[in-house]
Amino acid sequence: MIVTFQEMSNLIHSNQLNKASKILNKTKIHNSYWHYFSSVIALKKCWFDTAKKHIEIARKLKPNFEPFENFYAKLMSRSSRYSNDYHHSSRYRRRGCDCCDCDCCPNISCCDLICLDSICECMGGDLIECI
Repeated sequence: MIVTFQEMSNLIHSNQLNKASKILNKTKIHNSYWHYFSSVIALKKCWFDTAKKHIEIARKLKPNFEPFENFYAKLMSRSSRYSNDYHHSSRYRRRGCDCCDCDCCPNISCCDLICLDSICECMGGDLIECI
């Protein structure tokens, strides 16, 4: 399946990220545009390390290309913390559940959750706000 730059941009802009990812995954040639689109999708999914890795590869494959340079500058000049993106994304849990309640989170102990929360906080996230 051959998709144009504009078609891929439209898919990403309309948040059809799974469809765009499937198209990229089926593409055998990983050129600068492939890495650029992989980076844009990763950023929209709040996968910052992956986004940075792909845009750096795109920039090496096509140096001084303005759209790539602009995207890289945007990625690197982010003023918000990673956790802000998480708390305002659709992945943030909004159930209002106390995760130390065994009925709510079966097979997970409070100790496990506290350890997971600590790991998330080391990377800028926050699994349990009150801890």
